[in-house]
Amino acid sequence: MQQNNITAPFYAPNLSTSLFQEYPSVFQDKTFGMFNRAVTQPFIDAFDLLGRTYEFGKRGVATGIGSLSDNPRLTRDIYGLITAGEFATGGSPFVSGLNMGSKASNIPRKITQRDLDLVVDLPTVGSEGFPINQLVGKRITPFPADLMKGGSFYRGIDDAPIEPVPLQGGSDFPLMRSSVEKNLAFANLGKGQATQQTSRGADYAVVTAMNPQTVGKLPSQVSNKNMRRIFGLQTKSFIDQGYIKPDDVVKLDNLVRSIGQTKKGAEKLKDFVGFQSPDLLKYLDSLDFETANNFAQALNTRRARDLGTPNINRIIQQTINPAEAGTNPMDSLILLELQKGASPVKTTDIGGVPHLSYDYAVLGRPVAKFEVPVPAETIFPDFFSSRRAKGTPVKSDARAFTMSNVTQDITPEIAQGMATKRIGNINSARHAQLMTDTVNSNWRSTLTPVNQGGLKPIEIVDGFEDNILSESLSKYSLKEIQQGAKDGSLVFYGLGDANTGGKVYFGLKKNTDYEADYGFTHPELTRNETAIVGVMNNEFGYASKGLSVPSSVLKGIENGATVLDAYAVRSKDYPEGFLPSYYAEFGFKKLGTVKFDPKYVREPEFGGSEKKYRRLLAQWRTQGWNEKFGFPDLVIMKWQGLNAVRRNATRRFLEEGSQGFRNRNTKDAIGTAENIHEQSTTGSVGRKQQSGGQGDTRFNQGQVQTGNRTPVSEGFRRNIQSLTGATPEQLRSYGLLT
Repeated sequence: MQQNNITAPFYAPNLSTSLFQEYPSVFQDKTFGMFNRAVTQPFIDAFDLLGRTYEFGKRGVATGIGSLSDNPRLTRDIYGLITAGEFATGGSPFVSGLNMGSKASNIPRKITQRDLDLVVDLPTVGSEGFPINQLVGKRITPFPADLMKGGSFYRGIDDAPIEPVPLQGGSDFPLMRSSVEKNLAFANLGKGQATQQTSRGADYAVVTAMNPQTVGKLPSQVSNKNMRRIFGLQTKSFIDQGYIKPDDVVKLDNLVRSIGQTKKGAEKLKDFVGFQSPDLLKYLDSLDFETANNFAQALNTRRARDLGTPNINRIIQQTINPAEAGTNPMDSLILLELQKGASPVKTTDIGGVPHLSYDYAVLGRPVAKFEVPVPAETIFPDFFSSRRAKGTPVKSDARAFTMSNVTQDITPEIAQGMATKRIGNINSARHAQLMTDTVNSNWRSTLTPVNQGGLKPIEIVDGFEDNILSESLSKYSLKEIQQGAKDGSLVFYGLGDANTGGKVYFGLKKNTDYEADYGFTHPELTRNETAIVGVMNNEFGYASKGLSVPSSVLKGIENGATVLDAYAVRSKDYPEGFLPSYYAEFGFKKLGTVKFDPKYVREPEFGGSEKKYRRLLAQWRTQGWNEKFGFPDLVIMKWQGLNAVRRNATRRFLEEGSQGFRNRNTKDAIGTAENIHEQSTTGSVGRKQQSGGQGDTRFNQGQVQTGNRTPVSEGFRRNIQSLTGATPEQLRSYGLLT
């Protein structure tokens, strides 16, 4: 008999075998065990055979009915209906496996949203809910983890849905309902690794960040099984949606295989089965972490992007824990209390919800969070002082920390450091670094040669693709950016130096003519305005929360910006759109609007496509928009400030706020203009229906000023001002002081 889902009951262990193993005192007793087995086995197995036969028939009926439909859920539902009837009548003859007191089955069940719900609200270390005195004298150890978020499913991007993949943490893992119910504190790949962690004799563990964000590298989460499945399924969906051409699918498969032939550590990719293979997920699950990382890197190459692959950075943006995205390597994220003396468990062996990436778990519970991610040097000073005494380089600390069995007895000083207070609303080390880069006007630009720390033009090209609102931005080709840098007509800026590698960008485009571009005229506009274009926030998570628009616009004003435009994407929270009101806080006045016409995005005649149109709508929906709000208008705005303000616009804004930019009449003088849609003299027609304004407003939104309400930009000012009053301990926690 061939084993399948229908015949599975006949391949389960005999009920007698299960009982003999479950009750060794009765059936394995030296004196009476053989007698007990001989007497009971025939009766038990006869009863078991009856149950197996019934279960076989039940599954066969369900599958037979299900085969009449194209809906694969029908089989499951018919089976469930029969089973529900058994419980209603008090009978369930199939007793092998889960029933009759046997151990829980290790067959993974379907993961539900209820399983993933984050149900623990942790107190902060040092608060009344978790005072630091209970830490003193205890032993603590680090548990390194990637930064994948938990609590939800990933369902796809760009109107290309996939079979939902659960997101299971990271540091969110112990906060999920399924973990709390089974007392699971931390997920691990193997029993050996988990045993190593539990054998350290620690009372507490801190979940620490692995490689959160390194210039030129992807976060470590891309190599776990959840992410591999997402990359594979999302690419397959792009193929099914027609985003990747059939001929290019073959090229993409061969590209992945070629990486295996040329890159050390990626050799297994030579045997890549292909994105159309029915064994795709099986193959991806079989990869080791290094090969899986190389698989993700392959999909992120320029060659793969040109073939139409889903954008890896935008997938990471949807799957990374936003609150942790700006942490430094080894920063502590949450505090766990370990169940001392307990061995690690295989999650499915105890009836738990399986983690797609990690089979084993350490027992314990989450007990507290940190107000700000705490550097490992604060909690484990003995480890780092020992390395400095030996003369080992700082650059190898992170790897050594991850690979070593580090423990530390907590002193009062260490406990106090674990309770360091947040600076304003600055959430991470990278957030603080980008704030200081803004204050110090630390920008790289395409005017500066790359070998002297300048901004690479290809970084801007990639940045347009990486942005979650990529389809709504006016994009420029590599050639246009290079030429613009040469003659100064189009210059792009990136926040931070080459070491920071900040992903907040904007450009300045001279000789902007809205009449030629959009058929829009207004008495205050000339034919040679300097426009802010391509404002992009591509930092992961909250790493640039609230600063991308202020830093970009203020730097633009300092360098001569006179106009900008942005889509007024309406939503329930912002019925008139968010960005125009936000830009007004920096002295920009609305002159008028250009109506959106979908044909310029949708029809090939104008450089559009159905794919581009669908992606644009999908991206607007991420901002809370839907069709009932109507298509967003493109709002044209002109700066009303005085030229005397330009030179020190950033510092003046930090000192005076938006009031310092209201020296002229800023009442709306809304211009009227028809959207003529003539051929642009500065670019393609398709560009006319795109905006130079902000890409990604997720974490900039707040309370727009109306009447006496606080301006959104006020939070930006307060955060930077709070840095001036920070203590040395706080600055060290943010990596601003060593």
